[in-house]
Amino acid sequence: MLRNTVKRSAKAATELSQLPKVGEKLHGFTLLRTKHVPELELTALHLRHDKTGAEHLHIARDDSNNVFSIGFKTNPPDDTGVPHILEHTTLCGSEKYPIRDPFFKMLPRTLSNFMNAFTASDHTFYPFATTNAQDYKNLMSVYLDATLRPLLKKSDFTQEGWRIGPENPQALASGQAEVKPEDKKLVFKGVVYNEMKGQMSDAGYLFYIRFQDHIFPDINNSGGDPQKITDLTYEQLKQFHAEHYHPSNAKIFTYGDMPLADHLREVDAQLGAFEAIRGDLANHRPIDLSSGPREVKLYGPIDPLVDPSKQFKTSVSWVLGDTSDVVESFSLSLISALLTDGYGSPLYKGLIESGLGTDWSPNTGYDSSAKVGIFSIGLTGVQEADVPKLKSAVQDILRQMRDKGFERSKIDGYLHQLELGLKHKTANFGMSLLHRLKPKWFTGVDPFDSLSWNDTLTAFEERYAKGGYLEGLMEKYLLNDNTLTFTMAPSPEFAQELAKEEEARLKGKIAKAIESAGGEEQAQKAFETQELALLVEQGKSNTEDLSCLPSVHVKDIPRSKEPVVLRNETVDKVKLQLREAPTNGLTYFRAINTLENLPDELRQLIPLFTDSIMRLGTKDMTMEQLEDLMKLKTGGVSVGYHTASNPLDFKQASEGLIFTGMALDRNVPVMFDLLRKLIVETNFDSPDAAQQIRQLLQAGADGVVNDIASSGHAYARRAAEAGLSWDAFIREQVSGLSQVKLITSLANRPESDQLVDVIDKLKQIQQFALAGNIRASITCDTESVSNNTTALSKFLGSVPQKPASFPARPATQFARNIKSFYPLPYQVYYGALALPTVSYTSPDNAPLQVLSSLLTHKHLHHEIREKGGAYGGGAYSRALDGIFGFYSYRDPNPVNTINIMRSAGQWAVDKKWSDRDLEDAKISIFQGVDAPRAVNEEGMGNFLYGITEEMKQKRREQLLDVSKDQVREVAQKYVVGALEKQAERLVFLGEKREFVDDSWTVKEMDIGGCCEHNHRHDGPTAKELISNALRQRVESIDHESCEPGEEDTFFVADLGEVYRQHLRWKMNLPRVKPFYAVKCNPDPMLLKLLAALGNGFDCASKAEIEQVLRMGVDPSRIIYAQPCKTNSYVRYVAQQGVRAMTFDNADELRKIARFFPEAELYLRILTDDTSSLCRLSMKFGASLDSTDSLLALARDLNLNVVGVSFHVGSGASDPSAFLKAVRDSHTVFQQAASYGYSLKTLDVGGGFCADNTFEQMAGVLRAALDEYFPAHSGITLIAEPGRFYASAAYTLACNIIARRDIQDTRLINNGTTTPDPTYMLYVNDGLYGNFSSIMFDHQHPEARVLRAGGQFLYDTPAAKGMDDNNGLEYSIWGPTCDGIDRITESIRFPVVLDNGDWLYFEDMGAYTKCSATTFNGFSNDHDVIYVCSEPGAKALLDL
Repeated sequence: MLRNTVKRSAKAATELSQLPKVGEKLHGFTLLRTKHVPELELTALHLRHDKTGAEHLHIARDDSNNVFSIGFKTNPPDDTGVPHILEHTTLCGSEKYPIRDPFFKMLPRTLSNFMNAFTASDHTFYPFATTNAQDYKNLMSVYLDATLRPLLKKSDFTQEGWRIGPENPQALASGQAEVKPEDKKLVFKGVVYNEMKGQMSDAGYLFYIRFQDHIFPDINNSGGDPQKITDLTYEQLKQFHAEHYHPSNAKIFTYGDMPLADHLREVDAQLGAFEAIRGDLANHRPIDLSSGPREVKLYGPIDPLVDPSKQFKTSVSWVLGDTSDVVESFSLSLISALLTDGYGSPLYKGLIESGLGTDWSPNTGYDSSAKVGIFSIGLTGVQEADVPKLKSAVQDILRQMRDKGFERSKIDGYLHQLELGLKHKTANFGMSLLHRLKPKWFTGVDPFDSLSWNDTLTAFEERYAKGGYLEGLMEKYLLNDNTLTFTMAPSPEFAQELAKEEEARLKGKIAKAIESAGGEEQAQKAFETQELALLVEQGKSNTEDLSCLPSVHVKDIPRSKEPVVLRNETVDKVKLQLREAPTNGLTYFRAINTLENLPDELRQLIPLFTDSIMRLGTKDMTMEQLEDLMKLKTGGVSVGYHTASNPLDFKQASEGLIFTGMALDRNVPVMFDLLRKLIVETNFDSPDAAQQIRQLLQAGADGVVNDIASSGHAYARRAAEAGLSWDAFIREQVSGLSQVKLITSLANRPESDQLVDVIDKLKQIQQFALAGNIRASITCDTESVSNNTTALSKFLGSVPQKPASFPARPATQFARNIKSFYPLPYQVYYGALALPTVSYTSPDNAPLQVLSSLLTHKHLHHEIREKGGAYGGGAYSRALDGIFGFYSYRDPNPVNTINIMRSAGQWAVDKKWSDRDLEDAKISIFQGVDAPRAVNEEGMGNFLYGITEEMKQKRREQLLDVSKDQVREVAQKYVVGALEKQAERLVFLGEKREFVDDSWTVKEMDIGGCCEHNHRHDGPTAKELISNALRQRVESIDHESCEPGEEDTFFVADLGEVYRQHLRWKMNLPRVKPFYAVKCNPDPMLLKLLAALGNGFDCASKAEIEQVLRMGVDPSRIIYAQPCKTNSYVRYVAQQGVRAMTFDNADELRKIARFFPEAELYLRILTDDTSSLCRLSMKFGASLDSTDSLLALARDLNLNVVGVSFHVGSGASDPSAFLKAVRDSHTVFQQAASYGYSLKTLDVGGGFCADNTFEQMAGVLRAALDEYFPAHSGITLIAEPGRFYASAAYTLACNIIARRDIQDTRLINNGTTTPDPTYMLYVNDGLYGNFSSIMFDHQHPEARVLRAGGQFLYDTPAAKGMDDNNGLEYSIWGPTCDGIDRITESIRFPVVLDNGDWLYFEDMGAYTKCSATTFNGFSNDHDVIYVCSEPGAKALLDL
């Protein structure tokens, strides 16, 4: 009887007859309108506050998990992050609750299952959810007072926003006699400042936020840009609050089964003191693209774990219609899903499967959150050469889909998913509804329209029935070129430039402070005083009286809870757990296949297996067909890895595969068949399998550094815990940094690698995935049990029956790495310290849980966040896994945090805990214990982990009964004692700095190599490959019997070195596209690799142009960089379509006007090349005195001048030559503009050496380009490197054909005899051959011994020359009759060299073979043996 009464009462919450009438006034509000939405089982009421105009939306629904939110329109006036900082500071104390940080102090005093605050792009809101009526009232009071009447103290602004202070104020506060200089070093601080520094180093976030900056230029960055946050003043913060956090600018949301009248009474009491003002009504619109396409390119950070050649992110976007048309907006979201969702979608197949990119960019899809919708398609993992291809590829696919139309079955699949979403009973429906309604409500979209699912679907069907509806929307919005193309290129200097900018900004702020304070010492003192005062203020946090805060009490928590009723059965020898409950006609299925002794190599590949079976398709069905079937018949099926500690002994654990599915009752047999088909029939032998798996790997690896950063503390925790228990160890393998290393290493394999070993292991997993020790669980309505068990029986009978069998594994020995550090490119740190404890059923487990809550709320939040500046930090207890630990998140001060973590246990032992402390801790724990559960989660503790209802009840009682003495005892035993025994594991992630000393084990994460300094992969090294090639060749030659020419000079070329040089170029000059100078070395394999890398080519003759064109290189990738050309050659390039060419004189212009007036001309200007090896200015280049007249003549001849070029000379050594040349080029650009030319390209020529001067040279050039031709100028930058690419890649081996002993005094330079033998060596190459570089390129090749006396000496100490006082002296001569044919005047070796021995010379790739002659009849055609030390290069060349 009581139960029925409760049901009737709850139902009354949603019935219009039981609710106020439209126009009725209630507690200061007027009800404007109501709407019943039967498909969502709710009634919506829209009210307005009579005095202030505040809007209130109440959703009455039979749901005990009630929600509240107050939000404000907060259009940011600039990029200082004032809405974000205000969100933080409002929660730091209010008039009614004048304590420090009441928001966090409330966390342990509430039974809420959700409490937070959010800053969106144009609004800020503060939501919570709870099932307890008193708790709801308490939290509403705190939230309303915090937002409407905050204290906004300046100390809160400096703590949460930004300030300048000494790096380690604790050292100053301690009163130490000797304070280290680094402790007093001034730095920027602030919780929000550090948070946004971490965000800005996330390439995905940066791409999205910069895209928003450009698509919505009127909406500033609400989160705050660290470069601008430090411009915000305290006064501006207070003013922003006064203007925006006002009831007239507010929207209030309530949800659930609690009485509306009670809510309104409390809200009116708070709002009534305010007078109405005009709220922030501005709804900003995106840019107007109606005038045609726009392009934006900027730079972002490099991901060190991803192939550096695939780090571009690019997108193309359209501005659509007003989102207040909810039917059209729904239809556009449907189009977006049809185009992009799933592996079978047209855009996925056309863009990602085709290899244009590896994954979708963060802005991909239809964004309806603003007043006007935006549709974007973008990719990450794009190569530079492919960036321009995206828009045309997208447009082609859109046109094809417009012409083809969308299949009705695919549309039905998405509508079926919506139906299931409405039926699925979630535990957080109210919060989900808030998140869905809120953004549109703030932009003027009627929330009643957003709620009307059936009305929207009916209207959609009506429009669709008229024919061509979706295709018409595509025609209306997408089939045009009114687009924004947004690209972010990787920059190796990004992080350094951020750091330099911050340093300069800090210096500027300090300089102003010094000026204001009257001196440096006074300013330092003021900063220190402010910081110490803040420390004192923060110190009050743990001692202040909190009695003003409302609270629920432990006595309000029931001591027992009604157990979940489960039924256990057996179906075909498989144990089945049944949970019968009202499910709205849905069936939820889970099964686990337990695997014993699973090998590590297979376990680590289970995530890839579960991804692959959702990607590859079967022999009779494509993945597209399988996806369509899943959408039409199920709410989704999945396969994953499962591990669980034993609740009786945490050191024991089980693992296996878990299978899940959801479907309408009538579709359960189809769901089972789909699971079986996906697992058993996936075709790993298909021709496309390797490529599709590679794409999965690349998508998984792309942006992984940013993925780690988003939950870095979780990765740190997993890594630390992995050394403590078997469960933690295996879990880390599949979901931790070990998995990241595996995926990124596999993703970096060359394209030619068919992943045979990987696929073989995936097929092994497939064999045992459904065969073994299976147990199952079904949750459904009672009337569906029989049909479901029948379907399950049929499913079990269709899968393999024989379980997998693996050899027994030895006991795992965990590594003794107490301190591990993972270097990753973050500006802040993520860390964890983990300790082993006890099993779930141990009496000590409950006190440990309470200890973790006490430490978090009473100590660590205060020390790590408030005082230390981290975004978050705390303690945790993994009850089932027997682990206690500490963590910090976005932490600028890891050394301080580590000390706090290590001393926290003793602090807890010494602390005099109060009854209130203990009560707060227990309440915070029961927030999770008693949080509402979705129907499909009921009973899962038992099924997944073996935690019975009896165990849960016992632990519930233990938690309620924990005493202060028990807390101190477990702190001493499991924290203090464990640390004394060195049982802990400490892990931190971030930038490696001084504190990471020899006591740490450093674990590098740079898999696959991301720069030339850290390039590693499996297989022989470059030196080993070259050595093997040299050895094989020279040892195959018998000098006594070989044919003429067999012992000729030969080269070994490591094409991997060329590849590394290309990466080096891209790292140092990312904006400059290289056009390789073919004259330097026209080796066909070298050119083929450079072409595959996307390089252009600098050609100076018809023959060079012919060679490049024969390789299939597009003529647009060639520049005819010869200022003085042969007439017939000009006619030839005109015929071939090679349009780009240089000129430096009037006669050349007239020649071009006659033979190729359509050419695209670059004016070659004169430079200072006095420091170069080969000066070119003596021959080419127009002086600045003549450029103006040349441009005038070009205009008169109606020629197309498109750019400027220069060349500082081959092998330049003075970096400043580039600076002057760029500056002069800028002058010429301005001159050209005066003649009506809009120059688009600057060619910075060559002169780049491959030695260690390149970085310095590139740095000067990069700075000059950024100053005179910045990225936003839109100028294309190219260069003509030659020796940079070729020089170091080639090693030359020469045979000694004769030796001469020169004791004869006439042959000794100084005319005196010597007691030591001196020899002249004659080799089979010389100045007229490959050593022409000595004469023409001013090189000094250094001889080394390759083979002597039958010994192979490559790359050994004996191979190298010695100083003047050691070894035997040799001079080395070429084979011709000319006396100048000398290679080396004098060199000493520790070995005796004789006829038939071999020498080798490194760095022989530039201006050697290309300028060799046949003088004296010697050959200039020498063999080249190719090796390749880089998988990436091998893949490009199909080696």
